[in-house]
Amino acid sequence: MKRLAAISAVFLLLAGAATVGIAYIFSPSFLSADLARAVEEASGKQFRFQSGPRITLWPEFGVAYGNVSLTEQGATGEEPFARVEQMRVKISPAALFGRRVAVDEIRLLNPTVNLRIDKSGRDNWSVASRGGEAEGKGGKSVIPPIYVEGGSVNLADLRSRQRFSFDKLDMLVMLESPRGALDIRGSGDWRNDRVSFSLFIKSPQALVGKGSPLDVNLSGSWLDFGFSGTGVVAEQLDLAGTIQGGSRSLRGLMRWAGVEIGDGKGLGSFRTSAAFRLKGKRLELTKAQIRLDGATAVGEASLALDQKKPALTAKLDVEQLDLNKYFLVHKQDQNARGIERWSADPVDFTLLNSIEARAVLRAERLIYGKVTMGNALIDALLENGILNAKVKDVEFYGGTGEGQLVLNGRQRVPTVQLGFDAKGVNARSLFNDLGEFDKLEGRSDLTLAVAATGRSPREMAASLRGSAGLQISDGAVRGVDVPLLMANVAQKIVVGWQEKPGISSRFSLLKGNFKIADGIAESGDLALTSPGFSLKGEGLIDILKSEVDFKVEPAGDAGTIALAVPMIVSGPWEKPQFYPDIAGVLENPGAAYDALKALMGRGKKLKEEPAASQTVNNAGGVAGEALSSDAGSSEPPQSVDLKKQLNTNTIELMNGFVGDTPPEPVSSEQ
Repeated sequence: MKRLAAISAVFLLLAGAATVGIAYIFSPSFLSADLARAVEEASGKQFRFQSGPRITLWPEFGVAYGNVSLTEQGATGEEPFARVEQMRVKISPAALFGRRVAVDEIRLLNPTVNLRIDKSGRDNWSVASRGGEAEGKGGKSVIPPIYVEGGSVNLADLRSRQRFSFDKLDMLVMLESPRGALDIRGSGDWRNDRVSFSLFIKSPQALVGKGSPLDVNLSGSWLDFGFSGTGVVAEQLDLAGTIQGGSRSLRGLMRWAGVEIGDGKGLGSFRTSAAFRLKGKRLELTKAQIRLDGATAVGEASLALDQKKPALTAKLDVEQLDLNKYFLVHKQDQNARGIERWSADPVDFTLLNSIEARAVLRAERLIYGKVTMGNALIDALLENGILNAKVKDVEFYGGTGEGQLVLNGRQRVPTVQLGFDAKGVNARSLFNDLGEFDKLEGRSDLTLAVAATGRSPREMAASLRGSAGLQISDGAVRGVDVPLLMANVAQKIVVGWQEKPGISSRFSLLKGNFKIADGIAESGDLALTSPGFSLKGEGLIDILKSEVDFKVEPAGDAGTIALAVPMIVSGPWEKPQFYPDIAGVLENPGAAYDALKALMGRGKKLKEEPAASQTVNNAGGVAGEALSSDAGSSEPPQSVDLKKQLNTNTIELMNGFVGDTPPEPVSSEQ
């Protein structure tokens, strides 16, 4: 019995020794010490874990640690530099059995890294230079590939009190040695967008000091960006090199970057390549090629981010600047007329309050609506929500021009001010592009000084106010025989310009000045001078409705003009109505023209027997009053000169009109 007990005791002793031996042989405690030492040498931080190590068999053989943290040396009670929910170390059974630190990879699950820059500009991630290379046996690096799953990086800048977060990080970190090249590739969430990235730093330790070559690439929904150059981390980040990149929407990119900007036209597809410099919060582009909304520009630009609002400075040569892509006045529907021609879409002025800017642009072509300018030099200043842009040295429809545009986005309802002077302009081309009116040709000088208030082009057109002046020399009314048109008006109400191809009415001068209020331009000094006829007029243009309402009459020696009373031009400017200024002509054209016949018949009798006429039938309306200011008096009119009141051509025309068959209208060629 005693012998059996002794044998059992020996077996138990051997089994216990074997168990202890096996536990010692497979114990990963040696690995913990070596890992802690390597991490502390590489990072300068203390490596700690609250649970583990423990051997894992699934999903792969290795050693696991729980609640791992990296803290500053000697720090107590502070937020750790990094915290990891679980760290898995992949190591082969042979290496573990041989107690060799031969780690194949490290996998970090749900780590959080807290980067900080204090008020003095010192960061918490730079590592003091250490001598030697921490390498394992055979020269193999002790830093295996590191995989990160579900990580987060938080950056706090105590100088500006700004905080940034990069979440849901999945990446691979490869570091040749504590002093070797660093290669990081992965993806993560930034401002609710998934961004893929890669970062290569040739000498991470040299970043603090003399700097290191590096490459950065970012790709996401709003950004496609690549940088190659050098970087230095000192008091501030300093990058210098070249960039290539862009965005499918610059407006979307600005929002993603935190710039407040509303919905609006333009600021779409954007691409650039340039020499790049980022120093602190100032970004500079030189030798830049920029493509925005289909337009190409070359030059230089800078962006300062150390102010309340981003401040842009630019000097660029632009191939074509189409302002319609940013601010469309008229609808693109060619069939729209009157008020419907004006866009009711709100104009986005939020950009004016989002950034500050100073830009000098030279545009080979500047387009607004259909109006085109060439070689325009634009000097623009955007400050406190107000854009002040001056245009100089502009080629304008065969002439020259200069002007100034002020957009005020500070007010609750934005305002626009525009001043423009042009000389020697091709009138037909300009007015055709400006308002689809191609009836006038000649060399024109014009001035414009207007202001408007509104949230849309339609509201602005209704509130337009200011002044305008126009003078056209050596011109013509194309497709219209003015004397013929006025002769037709003596017979009937004429609708439209009665265009005839190849016909035109030449004039030596057409001029007028307009006062504008509430979208209506009014003139009292319209004058047209021609060798064959002269006219004067007054009236208004309803800019919002695209309508005209003018009274026109012969002036001085009327020549071949065949009309005894003023003519009204009224209606849409594409197709106005022409009729004599007789009371009731539109309500009852027959009665009105009967009165005109009676007036013309009475005019003939007055010519033959002037003393017999003491009164004029009031049915003649305005025309009757023009013939006798003493109507109804017992005294005969004094010195009635019918040749001045009614020109000979008109009398002959109306004498014929009294008959059964109207004669052919008088042509300006007769």
